[in-house]
Amino acid sequence: MSYDLLFSQALQLHQAGRLDEAEQIYRQILETAPQNPDVINLLGLIAQSKGLHEEAAALFTQALKITPDFAPYYFNLGLSFLNLKQLHQAEDMFLQALQYKPDFKEALFELGHLAQLRHDFSRASQYFTQAVAIDTDYVEAKVELAQLSSDAIAELTKLCSAYSSFPQPFFALSRLYRQRNEYKPAVDYATQALTLSPDNPEILLLLGDLYHSQGQNDTAQSYYTQVMQLQPSNVDAIKNMADILTLNKQFSAAETLYKQALDYAPVRADILINYADMLYRDHRTQEAVEIYHKAVILSPSSPEISNNLGIITRDLGDYEEALGLFFNALHLAPQQTAISANIAETLSLFSVSAPDKAAQIAANWLKSYPDNSFAQHMSSALDHKADTQTQSSAYSRDLFNIFAPEYEAKLQKIAYNLPQQLKIILGELSGNIVDLGCGTGLVAEQFKSPHNNFIGVDISAEMLKLAAAKHLYSQLFEQDILHFLSTYSLPSMVQFIAADVFCYFGDLSPLLGLTFPHPICFSVEKSQANTPFELTTTGRFKHNPDAINTLLRKIGYSTINQYSVTLRQEAGQNVEGVVFTAA
Repeated sequence: MSYDLLFSQALQLHQAGRLDEAEQIYRQILETAPQNPDVINLLGLIAQSKGLHEEAAALFTQALKITPDFAPYYFNLGLSFLNLKQLHQAEDMFLQALQYKPDFKEALFELGHLAQLRHDFSRASQYFTQAVAIDTDYVEAKVELAQLSSDAIAELTKLCSAYSSFPQPFFALSRLYRQRNEYKPAVDYATQALTLSPDNPEILLLLGDLYHSQGQNDTAQSYYTQVMQLQPSNVDAIKNMADILTLNKQFSAAETLYKQALDYAPVRADILINYADMLYRDHRTQEAVEIYHKAVILSPSSPEISNNLGIITRDLGDYEEALGLFFNALHLAPQQTAISANIAETLSLFSVSAPDKAAQIAANWLKSYPDNSFAQHMSSALDHKADTQTQSSAYSRDLFNIFAPEYEAKLQKIAYNLPQQLKIILGELSGNIVDLGCGTGLVAEQFKSPHNNFIGVDISAEMLKLAAAKHLYSQLFEQDILHFLSTYSLPSMVQFIAADVFCYFGDLSPLLGLTFPHPICFSVEKSQANTPFELTTTGRFKHNPDAINTLLRKIGYSTINQYSVTLRQEAGQNVEGVVFTAA
């Protein structure tokens, strides 16, 4: 068969979604034409669609070496870097694409998204505006600009009027109202979007989720049914339908759907977990465990299955078995920081009953993965190395990026109410307040008023996203707080708050030296040790209040107060702490 016929056949298969068959022909073509950049690029697109972003990036790079002046190759490589969370590299590729094709509106659109990820909303707005200047009817970019405005609802409403035949602004409005838990307008706008695009499974799924969230499960089921009719392999619709059946104790029907979902997505951890939950509710605990072990056998190279089976095993109290599963997942996907976080948490739990064994496992982990920040930190924590001064920035960043989506829910479970206690201690605040380690903005929620201005600093981009959505801060900085304090020009009148942050630092003198002479309020976990601080098996530091008092006076603070507080609960026990105010 000629090259042209082979290429045409492969393209048809590719467009039909038959990726494996298309890939096979593309590779056949490369055997005779190994320097064909178009075929290499198409192979990259297939790898990208399969989620193999490192492989895709390598292929796009190869295509660019052959044809270094073709904008779409740079754009595709930028998307792969974006999926790999390599944001600087992604930005470089999109900018390169624009050099060769200045009117590449999609590249400008992605640069706008990158700026949003960095909380640089002004630059994001500029990029989206440039995209719209190229295509004045670029509705997707206009929707993003609307959502960046100070009154997103009003701007999106205008777009709904201006582009009344386009579903995107109606869909965006629905999602925005959903985020605010305002379900009636969310349903209304989703319904309008569906009128404009009646067979759109994404809109139907949103409506199903909206009714499901309100407990109107009969209506939700009708929408999920439509999604499944349009897309029989839509895993989210199948799973959500099974979840509703589980709530209704229709376990047999739910199990049929969970199995169907797993046929389409055998390594989806959320489906496995919900299936196991259904079996547990049906008093079939052993079968639930067997489902996870069967999943491991069916997909032994899936880190997700080993990781999530480890989570279930840990919750059942079998820490040693859970660690084995986590380490298997880590071996398969060493770059996934969530796995390392699970190992660290499990080692901390295991150390309560088997401290020596946990310490040896941590030491072996560090030996095998010497550059892993979690391994470094837990090895030190379980060995009680007194010379450990602080958590590494990489450890803190990765840890909180992982837990950001469930952070506030976890805090509720452990009776965390430190921001409320700080409000009682400090009362109303005025002026410029720098919230060190601001997280999702819980402190600002307590104190924000027309009389103050909050500036937030946190090392976790994911936490800052959640803080930004609350619109409480005039500025947010994604930085290590020591670096921020060393480089940022502070207003003349400023005060600091650090709630449940200093437990991630040992020696506090560098931090407090940089906050002086400004007033500060901070909390620490209380230590009874004779040393100024100690690193615990949880991976956090405890501090001696007397040592802190001495340090504050040495630095130059003269008015110092301290208050005993309960920070949270761990294993059903109160964690005692101290709040300091110093001026």
